[in-house]
Amino acid sequence: MLGPYYGRIVRRSTRQVLTRLEGCFPTGVETFHYGANYLDPKHLAIWFLVPTNADLARARTSGLEERVRDETKVTLARNGYPARSLPDVAVGMDSSENVESGGGRYRYFK
Repeated sequence: MLGPYYGRIVRRSTRQVLTRLEGCFPTGVETFHYGANYLDPKHLAIWFLVPTNADLARARTSGLEERVRDETKVTLARNGYPARSLPDVAVGMDSSENVESGGGRYRYFK
């Protein structure tokens, strides 16, 4: 039997993280997620895409990437995502520039 679909919790959580860290992000940040979390909630990957490689470099040197990862997991738990799965949930940050030059989301994250 398939488990519940957690997409609503994930979308709400990423919006809340973007709002909470609003002044830290460059404009134009996108988020998306994928995985088989309906089979097991640990199968989830969440990505925050900043527009350029320069934005990504600034996020990494300022510690924003780690802060986003931690804040996302805390927010997921607060919104009802299963806590036992959070250590296995992947949260990453990359640039739209890298993704597009790598062939788009499907190819880049494959």
